[in-house]
Amino acid sequence: MTVVSKLVNWLYKRWKSRGVVASKELTYNLYIDISDDHIANILCEIITVRGTAANLYLIINPSVKVKKTIINSTQVAKWKFGPFLVLSLKGVKIDQEIHAKILYSYQFDEKFVVKPESIIVPTTSGVFSPHFVTLYWLNVSDHNLLFDRSTDEIAGVMSVSRYISNMPTPTLIECSGFVRYCSSFQYRDIKMYIPGSVYSFTISKSIDKYARKIIAALCRIFNCEYPETLSIVFDEFANATSSGFNLLLPLEKYQNVIQLNEKEMTDWVMGLSHEISHYYWGNVLMSDMFATPWIHEGLAEYSAYRITAEILGIHAVKEVIDHRADLVHSHRHKLAPVSETTLLDKNLWLLAYCKSSLALWELSEQVGADRVNSALGCMLKKYANILIDCNDLINAMNKLNSEATKTYKDMITK
Repeated sequence: MTVVSKLVNWLYKRWKSRGVVASKELTYNLYIDISDDHIANILCEIITVRGTAANLYLIINPSVKVKKTIINSTQVAKWKFGPFLVLSLKGVKIDQEIHAKILYSYQFDEKFVVKPESIIVPTTSGVFSPHFVTLYWLNVSDHNLLFDRSTDEIAGVMSVSRYISNMPTPTLIECSGFVRYCSSFQYRDIKMYIPGSVYSFTISKSIDKYARKIIAALCRIFNCEYPETLSIVFDEFANATSSGFNLLLPLEKYQNVIQLNEKEMTDWVMGLSHEISHYYWGNVLMSDMFATPWIHEGLAEYSAYRITAEILGIHAVKEVIDHRADLVHSHRHKLAPVSETTLLDKNLWLLAYCKSSLALWELSEQVGADRVNSALGCMLKKYANILIDCNDLINAMNKLNSEATKTYKDMITK
């Protein structure tokens, strides 16, 4: 159990024992000032317990130097939890100068749904501009693909930190439209917009050297330059493993990569490559390129196939691809076209996720990986600074899938 999980359990029991009941809408604003001197690992957990009062807890990593704290509230507590400094805030505005790389503000209502609020990010000139992002709130039981929490009694726990620093010049993201550096996806009745280069993908900071190796491979494969300004500073790692199930890879086990067996190493390299590829593709992928994230995820997963093949050898990914091809083939009757697939079902999520990447892999097998990789690399370079429409790619991938589903295994694993 992680330190955060232990803290969440303890906080829940503390709340429950006090029997506090929420009676009105509660608003929390968190402001973290920017310092260019260091990149800090800030974990901000917004915790709401069903039927009890909602509090915000700011959990500060011991590596973070708190320069100045100005708190305007009658109800705030500060204590140590292991090596962490914890600030407990209730109906409070907090203005903190912390060595960090992100600024945000969130607002919650009684139904545990995050309202559109501004996210402040640094520009290249150091001037702050707002982003508006619509997020969603999920029960832990619904959200366990991404966050490992040990209790289902907590109605919602969402990590809102570990973001990439030095985002490109910010643009106002309107919820009714699409602009550059924005991705969107649908969860049930709620659409989510995320600035393309501000992802909370979790990568262990203990494997920076391995991450750089993956970045170098990605740049060779797609003949690209990886943005040097993007920093990888994370503390966990979530990955869809070759077994076909989503899994949280515990940080403790993956601190030492050399101890992994062959299968674990394949999972680790593929998952890490996938997340790192998101940074690369996220610089130009926009929400009007696809109706759902499967094109976006497919590109990242295809990149992971190629990177893993270069680092560990083609044999390392053949088994994964073979398994996923069988998975898609056996469930082909459940698959909607890429542009219509939603997150209504975990299996559909994984199937469509595999489908996009397999379509690109199959195309590369048919016409040559160099041609496909070169075309994708050129697309990024050509459209690096303008909006692009990817309907042609969506249509092509749907056509390819509808025509070739029955021959996935034969064509991919030959």
